[in-house]
Order: sequence, then structure tokens, then C-alpha cells
Amino acid sequence: MTNIFKKGERLTIKQLIGTVVAGDGRGMSIGFPTANLKLNEEAEKPTDGVYACLVQVLPDDVVYQAILHVGPRPTFRGAEASVEVHILDFKQRTLYGSELRAFSFYYIRSNEKFSSSKELIDAITQDSETAKELLSNKL
Repeated sequence: MTNIFKKGERLTIKQLIGTVVAGDGRGMSIGFPTANLKLNEEAEKPTDGVYACLVQVLPDDVVYQAILHVGPRPTFRGAEASVEVHILDFKQRTLYGSELRAFSFYYIRSNEKFSSSKELIDAITQDSETAKELLSNKL
């Protein structure tokens, strides 16, 4: 599959706003809890892939670094496509029903199918490091 973007390329999409809904709990089970987003119908979402971005839990003013996943989850058989955010260095609290605003998107990689949970964990760990580098001077 040919990538549309280069690693680190900034997208022109201004923002995504969505409501946090319950997911399958897979992210939590492997140490990377995610906020699954239900977007409004007119939301312009990025092309399927993994992105670094900044996130706010509305109406708070605090901005966090995050990883955004958009699209299918091929590692998990039968898993539906999703839009989900892993907020880096976030003190865990329940976000169900909260509105999240994601913005300043930077492409990291395309979605991949991993042969094991360990491979997925290693990739997300690397994605987290990449996101921190890309977003280091954006806060």
C-alpha cells in the first residue's frame, strides 16, 4: 500500500470533535487505554492511519499530546473500524460522555496487521515516542 503522506507531514484538517464512547477495552488490556470517539456526521476525519496530535478534554483548557488511530484494526479479527485516541502521560480517569477536541495532526504510519500483541505493543510504544518528538515544541 502506498502512503499518501510522509512520516511527520502535517495535515490540513483543522480539528476533530467527538464524544467518548465505550470501546472493546483492548487498548486498556495492553497498557494503552484509548478514548473511542463518535464523530458528528459532518466531521472531516483524516485518511486511515496513525497520527500524532494534540487533544483537549472539553471544556478544559489543558492540551495533551496524543496518538490518533483512524480506520480498521486488522490485528483483531472482527473488530470494526474506529477513531480512537491514546492520550500520552494522561492521569487516567473516565472520559465516557466527554467531548474531545483533537487538532494539529501529524502522520506517523499506515494501519498494519500485527502477528502478536507484543508486536502491536512495540509499534504503539514507537508511535508514542514519534508523537512526542513531532509534538515536542507544539504545546
